[in-house]
Amino acid sequence: MSPVLKFIRHNIFGWDFFSKELPAGYKYSIEVLVDTNYAAAKMITYWVAGSIKSASGVRDRTAGEITDPSRLVPAGKYKFIVEEDTKWFCTTARANDNMLPEVSTTVIEAGDTATFGVGTLLFLAEGEFKVNNQDAVKGPKTYKIVSEGAQITTVTKTYGLVFIKEK
Repeated sequence: MSPVLKFIRHNIFGWDFFSKELPAGYKYSIEVLVDTNYAAAKMITYWVAGSIKSASGVRDRTAGEITDPSRLVPAGKYKFIVEEDTKWFCTTARANDNMLPEVSTTVIEAGDTATFGVGTLLFLAEGEFKVNNQDAVKGPKTYKIVSEGAQITTVTKTYGLVFIKEK
């Protein structure tokens, strides 16, 4: 089976997301039938590992980027080459009762500590980290911070999303 067809479903604070992984050297293409933008397409994609090079003159994709809802995607066929093993998380309104979650990204460099307050809905998608100095774990993990806040200390660079609300 083609690696592009392997999706893993994740329920993140009630929202349906899907993750995909592609190996370095993999080539693929997509066809956009009409001019659109990500807001009109009602989708979010967050790259958390690796990089993908465009062979068609559109922007490359690298870890830490999230789709820009205003970015125009002209109709056409686009080709991509996976430069490094790559992973991303995506969702669509179609998978979530015609709604999209409001999210912001967080990237914590290896060895750094970030503090998140009470009420934070934190999804750590990729990386190895310690929560409040407990044993290190690897993402993906979700944390609903309900008491005195949480300190995330990273072992490796860690990519995450902060959700505004649960579905």
